[in-house]
Amino acid sequence: MKKLKSIYSVLLLLVVRTVAYAQYNVGNDGGFSFSCVGSVGNEVPLPIELLRFEAICKQGSVYLTWATATEINNDYFTIEKCSDGINFKEVLNVKAAGNSSTIRDYTGVDENLLPETSYYRLKQTDFDGKYSYSHVIPIDFENNSIVNFSVYPNPINILAGENFSLTLSGLQADSSVLVVLYDVLGREYYSKIVLTDNKGSVKVAIGSSTTLPKGVYMIGAAGDNKLLSKKVMFE
Repeated sequence: MKKLKSIYSVLLLLVVRTVAYAQYNVGNDGGFSFSCVGSVGNEVPLPIELLRFEAICKQGSVYLTWATATEINNDYFTIEKCSDGINFKEVLNVKAAGNSSTIRDYTGVDENLLPETSYYRLKQTDFDGKYSYSHVIPIDFENNSIVNFSVYPNPINILAGENFSLTLSGLQADSSVLVVLYDVLGREYYSKIVLTDNKGSVKVAIGSSTTLPKGVYMIGAAGDNKLLSKKVMFE
Protein backbone atom coordinates (compact mmCIF):
# COMPACT_ATOMS: atom_id res chain seq x y z
CA MET A 1 0.00 0.00 0.00
CA LYS A 2 2.89 2.39 0.75
CA LYS A 3 4.31 1.72 -2.72
CA LEU A 4 0.92 2.42 -4.30
CA LYS A 5 0.62 5.70 -2.39
CA SER A 6 4.13 6.65 -3.53
CA ILE A 7 3.21 5.99 -7.15
CA TYR A 8 0.02 8.00 -6.64
CA SER A 9 2.08 10.97 -5.42
CA VAL A 10 4.16 10.90 -8.60
CA LEU A 11 1.02 10.53 -10.70
CA LEU A 12 -0.54 13.52 -8.97
CA LEU A 13 2.62 15.54 -9.61
CA LEU A 14 2.48 14.63 -13.30
CA VAL A 15 -1.18 15.59 -13.52
CA VAL A 16 -0.57 18.97 -11.89
CA ARG A 17 2.43 19.62 -14.16
CA THR A 18 0.35 18.65 -17.18
CA VAL A 19 -2.35 21.13 -16.20
CA ALA A 20 0.17 23.95 -15.73
CA TYR A 21 2.12 23.40 -18.92
CA ALA A 22 -0.93 22.67 -21.07
CA GLN A 23 -1.96 26.29 -20.57
CA TYR A 24 1.27 27.76 -21.97
CA ASN A 25 3.26 25.13 -23.92
CA VAL A 26 6.26 27.44 -24.40
CA GLY A 27 9.74 27.01 -22.98
CA ASN A 28 8.78 24.49 -20.31
CA ASP A 29 9.26 20.76 -19.92
CA GLY A 30 6.60 18.54 -18.42
CA GLY A 31 3.17 17.04 -18.94
CA PHE A 32 1.88 14.24 -21.10
CA SER A 33 -1.19 15.33 -23.04
CA PHE A 34 -1.94 17.20 -26.24
CA SER A 35 -4.21 19.42 -24.15
CA CYS A 36 -4.14 23.16 -24.73
CA VAL A 37 -7.04 24.41 -22.66
CA GLY A 38 -6.89 26.91 -19.84
CA SER A 39 -10.09 25.93 -18.06
CA VAL A 40 -12.95 23.48 -18.28
CA GLY A 41 -15.27 24.33 -21.17
CA ASN A 42 -12.86 26.89 -22.71
CA GLU A 43 -11.45 25.00 -25.66
CA VAL A 44 -8.54 26.10 -27.84
CA PRO A 45 -7.75 24.51 -31.24
CA LEU A 46 -5.04 21.87 -30.92
CA PRO A 47 -1.95 21.90 -33.20
CA ILE A 48 -2.64 18.28 -34.13
CA GLU A 49 -5.34 15.67 -33.74
CA LEU A 50 -3.53 12.54 -32.58
CA LEU A 51 -5.26 9.31 -33.54
CA ARG A 52 -2.88 6.95 -31.78
CA PHE A 53 0.56 6.61 -30.20
CA GLU A 54 1.79 3.05 -29.66
CA ALA A 55 4.98 1.16 -28.84
CA ILE A 56 6.04 -2.47 -29.02
CA CYS A 57 9.24 -4.21 -27.94
CA LYS A 58 10.53 -6.61 -30.57
CA GLN A 59 13.94 -8.16 -31.29
CA GLY A 60 15.82 -5.93 -28.86
CA SER A 61 14.30 -2.63 -30.04
CA VAL A 62 11.23 -0.55 -29.31
CA TYR A 63 9.13 0.27 -32.37
CA LEU A 64 7.00 3.39 -31.98
CA THR A 65 4.14 4.33 -34.29
CA TRP A 66 1.68 7.20 -34.28
CA ALA A 67 -0.84 8.79 -36.60
CA THR A 68 -2.52 12.19 -36.93
CA ALA A 69 -5.87 13.12 -38.44
CA THR A 70 -4.99 16.82 -38.82
CA GLU A 71 -1.92 19.01 -38.34
CA ILE A 72 -1.63 22.80 -38.10
CA ASN A 73 1.82 24.46 -38.35
CA ASN A 74 3.39 21.25 -37.07
CA ASP A 75 7.18 21.31 -37.54
CA TYR A 76 8.44 18.02 -36.08
CA PHE A 77 7.89 15.23 -33.53
CA THR A 78 10.27 14.12 -30.80
CA ILE A 79 10.24 10.75 -29.05
CA GLU A 80 11.30 11.07 -25.42
CA LYS A 81 11.85 8.42 -22.74
CA CYS A 82 12.88 7.99 -19.11
CA SER A 83 12.96 5.38 -16.37
CA ASP A 84 11.02 7.27 -13.68
CA GLY A 85 8.04 8.76 -15.55
CA ILE A 86 9.26 12.32 -14.93
CA ASN A 87 12.76 13.14 -16.26
CA PHE A 88 12.36 12.57 -19.99
CA LYS A 89 15.22 12.79 -22.51
CA GLU A 90 15.16 13.02 -26.29
CA VAL A 91 15.51 9.79 -28.27
CA LEU A 92 14.84 10.84 -31.87
CA ASN A 93 13.20 13.48 -34.07
CA VAL A 94 10.83 12.94 -36.99
CA LYS A 95 9.86 15.66 -39.49
CA ALA A 96 6.13 16.45 -39.46
CA ALA A 97 3.78 17.28 -42.32
CA GLY A 98 3.37 20.95 -41.41
CA ASN A 99 -0.27 21.42 -42.37
CA SER A 100 -2.44 18.44 -43.22
CA SER A 101 -6.10 17.42 -43.18
CA THR A 102 -5.50 13.77 -44.09
CA ILE A 103 -4.32 10.85 -41.96
CA ARG A 104 -0.53 10.77 -41.60
CA ASP A 105 1.40 7.77 -40.25
CA TYR A 106 4.79 8.05 -38.52
CA THR A 107 7.32 5.56 -37.17
CA GLY A 108 10.46 5.57 -35.05
CA VAL A 109 12.80 2.97 -33.52
CA ASP A 110 14.68 3.09 -30.23
CA GLU A 111 17.60 0.63 -30.18
CA ASN A 112 19.14 1.84 -26.91
CA LEU A 113 17.04 -0.01 -24.37
CA LEU A 114 17.11 0.50 -20.62
CA PRO A 115 17.39 -2.57 -18.33
CA GLU A 116 14.14 -1.66 -16.56
CA THR A 117 10.69 -0.25 -17.17
CA SER A 118 10.90 2.66 -19.62
CA TYR A 119 8.36 5.41 -20.25
CA TYR A 120 7.87 6.88 -23.72
CA ARG A 121 6.01 10.00 -24.79
CA LEU A 122 5.57 11.94 -28.02
CA LYS A 123 6.39 15.63 -28.19
CA GLN A 124 4.92 17.82 -30.93
CA THR A 125 6.64 21.13 -31.82
CA ASP A 126 5.15 23.95 -33.91
CA PHE A 127 7.08 26.17 -36.33
CA ASP A 128 6.93 28.96 -33.73
CA GLY A 129 8.50 26.77 -31.02
CA LYS A 130 5.36 25.97 -29.03
CA TYR A 131 4.96 22.34 -28.08
CA SER A 132 2.73 19.79 -26.37
CA TYR A 133 2.87 16.14 -25.31
CA SER A 134 1.01 12.87 -25.76
CA HIS A 135 0.11 10.36 -23.09
CA VAL A 136 2.90 8.21 -21.60
CA ILE A 137 3.51 4.60 -22.67
CA PRO A 138 5.29 2.29 -20.18
CA ILE A 139 7.23 -0.77 -21.39
CA ASP A 140 8.61 -3.42 -19.03
CA PHE A 141 11.68 -4.98 -20.63
CA GLU A 142 11.87 -7.79 -18.09
CA ASN A 143 8.93 -9.50 -19.75
CA ASN A 144 8.51 -7.26 -22.81
CA SER A 145 4.99 -6.47 -21.69
CA ILE A 146 3.06 -3.39 -22.74
CA VAL A 147 0.24 -2.03 -20.63
CA ASN A 148 -2.88 -1.26 -22.65
CA PHE A 149 -5.07 1.54 -21.34
CA SER A 150 -8.32 2.49 -23.04
CA VAL A 151 -11.37 4.61 -22.22
CA TYR A 152 -14.75 4.07 -23.88
CA PRO A 153 -16.62 5.99 -25.09
CA ASN A 154 -14.32 8.94 -25.75
CA PRO A 155 -15.55 11.65 -26.34
CA ILE A 156 -18.34 11.21 -23.77
CA ASN A 157 -21.79 12.70 -24.43
CA ILE A 158 -22.92 14.46 -21.25
CA LEU A 159 -26.40 15.32 -22.53
CA ALA A 160 -27.05 11.65 -23.27
CA GLY A 161 -25.89 10.71 -19.77
CA GLU A 162 -23.42 8.19 -21.15
CA ASN A 163 -21.68 5.83 -18.76
CA PHE A 164 -18.01 5.36 -19.46
CA SER A 165 -15.35 2.89 -18.41
CA LEU A 166 -11.63 2.27 -18.63
CA THR A 167 -9.88 -1.01 -19.36
CA LEU A 168 -6.35 -1.94 -18.32
CA SER A 169 -4.38 -5.03 -19.38
CA GLY A 170 -0.76 -6.17 -19.25
CA LEU A 171 -0.33 -5.58 -15.50
CA GLN A 172 0.63 -8.11 -12.85
CA ALA A 173 -2.10 -10.51 -11.80
CA ASP A 174 -4.00 -9.69 -8.59
CA SER A 175 -2.31 -6.30 -8.17
CA SER A 176 -3.71 -3.01 -6.86
CA VAL A 177 -4.32 -0.11 -9.25
CA LEU A 178 -5.36 3.39 -8.25
CA VAL A 179 -7.65 5.11 -10.77
CA VAL A 180 -8.20 8.89 -10.61
CA LEU A 181 -10.15 11.39 -12.73
CA TYR A 182 -9.08 15.07 -12.81
CA ASP A 183 -10.11 18.18 -14.66
CA VAL A 184 -7.53 20.50 -16.21
CA LEU A 185 -7.33 22.52 -12.98
CA GLY A 186 -6.20 19.44 -11.06
CA ARG A 187 -9.50 18.95 -9.22
CA GLU A 188 -10.27 15.33 -8.41
CA TYR A 189 -13.69 13.99 -9.44
CA TYR A 190 -13.17 10.26 -8.96
CA SER A 191 -10.74 8.01 -7.08
CA LYS A 192 -10.83 4.26 -6.55
CA ILE A 193 -8.41 1.39 -5.88
CA VAL A 194 -9.20 -1.72 -7.95
CA LEU A 195 -7.63 -5.17 -8.29
CA THR A 196 -6.54 -6.81 -11.53
CA ASP A 197 -7.73 -10.32 -12.32
CA ASN A 198 -5.55 -13.43 -12.67
CA LYS A 199 -4.55 -12.26 -16.17
CA GLY A 200 -3.47 -8.78 -15.09
CA SER A 201 -6.53 -7.02 -16.50
CA VAL A 202 -9.29 -4.91 -14.99
CA LYS A 203 -12.30 -2.97 -16.26
CA VAL A 204 -13.59 -0.02 -14.23
CA ALA A 205 -17.08 1.39 -14.83
CA ILE A 206 -17.08 5.06 -13.80
CA GLY A 207 -20.79 5.70 -14.27
CA SER A 208 -22.87 8.54 -15.60
CA SER A 209 -21.17 11.75 -16.77
CA THR A 210 -24.22 14.01 -16.25
CA THR A 211 -22.74 15.68 -13.15
CA LEU A 212 -19.50 16.75 -14.86
CA PRO A 213 -19.05 20.05 -16.74
CA LYS A 214 -18.11 19.93 -20.42
CA GLY A 215 -14.38 20.04 -21.11
CA VAL A 216 -11.11 18.13 -21.04
CA TYR A 217 -10.27 15.69 -18.24
CA MET A 218 -7.40 13.32 -17.44
CA ILE A 219 -7.83 9.74 -16.25
CA GLY A 220 -4.76 8.40 -14.50
CA ALA A 221 -3.92 4.89 -13.29
CA ALA A 222 -1.06 3.99 -10.94
CA GLY A 223 -0.02 0.47 -10.06
CA ASP A 224 2.52 -2.28 -10.70
CA ASN A 225 5.25 0.43 -10.64
CA LYS A 226 3.66 2.03 -13.71
CA LEU A 227 2.02 5.38 -14.40
CA LEU A 228 -0.62 5.69 -17.11
CA SER A 229 -2.77 8.56 -18.29
CA LYS A 230 -5.28 9.38 -20.98
CA LYS A 231 -7.13 12.51 -22.02
CA VAL A 232 -10.93 12.30 -22.18
CA MET A 233 -13.43 14.78 -23.58
CA PHE A 234 -16.85 15.50 -22.09
CA GLU A 235 -19.11 17.11 -24.69
